Amino acid sequence: MSTIPDYNTNPGAFVGWLDVQALNTLPGNKNPKLTELVELLKGKITISADSSTALSKEQLEKLLAAYLTDPASINGGWAMGQFKGGQDAAIAAIKGVIERGAKQTPPVTHWTIPEFMLLSLSALTMERTDDDLITTFTGVMMFQDNQRKGLRDELAEMTAELKIYGVIQSEINQVLSAASNQTFKTNFNLMDYKLYGYESLAKFMEGGEFKLLSKMFSDEQVTKAQQDFTNAKNELEKVTSTSLNPKIQAEAKTDYERKKAIFEEIVETQIITLKTFLESDLKKSGAMSGIEAEYKYDKDNNKLGNFSTSVSDRSRPLNDQVSEKTARLNDVSSRYNAAIEALNRFIQKYDSIMRDILGAI
Repeated sequence: MSTIPDYNTNPGAFVGWLDVQALNTLPGNKNPKLTELVELLKGKITISADSSTALSKEQLEKLLAAYLTDPASINGGWAMGQFKGGQDAAIAAIKGVIERGAKQTPPVTHWTIPEFMLLSLSALTMERTDDDLITTFTGVMMFQDNQRKGLRDELAEMTAELKIYGVIQSEINQVLSAASNQTFKTNFNLMDYKLYGYESLAKFMEGGEFKLLSKMFSDEQVTKAQQDFTNAKNELEKVTSTSLNPKIQAEAKTDYERKKAIFEEIVETQIITLKTFLESDLKKSGAMSGIEAEYKYDKDNNKLGNFSTSVSDRSRPLNDQVSEKTARLNDVSSRYNAAIEALNRFIQKYDSIMRDILGAI
């Protein structure tokens, strides 16, 4: 068979590989349990988390045939006994996965290819135990790593939002501490990159604060420029990873730089006011209502102080969520590192055993 794409990192390419394989060339195409397994799993294995990406019956059959044991590869009475016992064990294991999923809250009725292979590979194969163990270890590591990346992205978004709230609170405090003219205007522009400590607009546009604020753009011109830039960036990444043609790479690079320059030029003119930010529902902390154009300090009716308290109260739950996500990220990272350590110990032990065996021959 040709080189098989990694189903953990690129399930789409893996399915593309399956599509071009002839069923009769796959090792498990004559496995006596293939048909039964296909019927059990039909519609339940997906390319992504979206249930609409379920594998077709033909794709599922090829997936199973790629990993089921070839009966012709079984030699000797002991191995054949294991194989026959393994057939029933495989069916029982797959049924167990389905039954456990049905009992979860909410019920799990489909699994992505990486999830299915992590849960079921050892049931499908009768290859060497070390292969199955290593595959399971790496599957666990990939699963934990995906969780880590998701939590890191969420944390980056939340932290950026908190930083914007910090800027707002700082500006309010400056007005509150002023000796006179204690009036705070909510048309304050949050798109000033210097507020967040960035050295340039380009650096600001790479940060989480811009990513959040850019969701609030209402100008069609900047929205189009942003989409054009994103498309050019994606195309450059695609060409860089798939094409060896220098001319194609150079053209993609030129288009990317041009779209980036246009986008930066338009962004430089954009204004996202403090009022727009607070009233937007495109952030984790939700929308505030009734934001006035300005707030003044008055010892008998301190509207500015009240506004400051409202902003602080709005950001406090977000701060708690950041603490919670950070704890979860640390936990997932710990389990990821534990899987790496366990895999290393297994490989070292396996290597030691094999050396002893070879030394005794």
